[in-house]
Amino acid sequence: MAAEDGLEVIADSLRRVRTGLACFAGGCWLAGAIALGVGIAQQKVTPMLIGLGGAAGGAGLLTTGFLLHYARIQSVPIYRVIRDTPEEIVWFYEGSTRNRVDGVQVSTERWVVVHLRNGKGLQLRSLHPAAVQSVLDMIRQRSPQAVFGYSEAVAQQYLQDPNSLIHL
Repeated sequence: MAAEDGLEVIADSLRRVRTGLACFAGGCWLAGAIALGVGIAQQKVTPMLIGLGGAAGGAGLLTTGFLLHYARIQSVPIYRVIRDTPEEIVWFYEGSTRNRVDGVQVSTERWVVVHLRNGKGLQLRSLHPAAVQSVLDMIRQRSPQAVFGYSEAVAQQYLQDPNSLIHL
């Protein structure tokens, strides 16, 4: 059951990313519609309105593309790898970013990075701090062959040959 709990933590994280993308895409589409509406109302479409509407529409289109990637949680690569092929994981570690405004810390984002034997890296972002340990424990359980923790030595070894990290 603990492994399924870990998968649910991952699914929750991916849902948060999906919700954030949906809000941003909606805002972009709305800004584009407002720019178009202002141009129509003024009966004068200026280059600035065209640029603003185009930029907002382009950002909305790009974000919608990312949103479609997260439409089905079970098809997101990091979820699939951890659930279906954990033996492909050779190295994983956690990281964080502290966001500051005028020198005052306003938030901390935690994530887990998973590197695969084919040289690809996947990130799981938007994790609650309490959930990070659950995800790490689940990956340790499912991928006992994988190296845990970040170091420059491991990074260099991975860059030279991802399969050299597997300790069988």
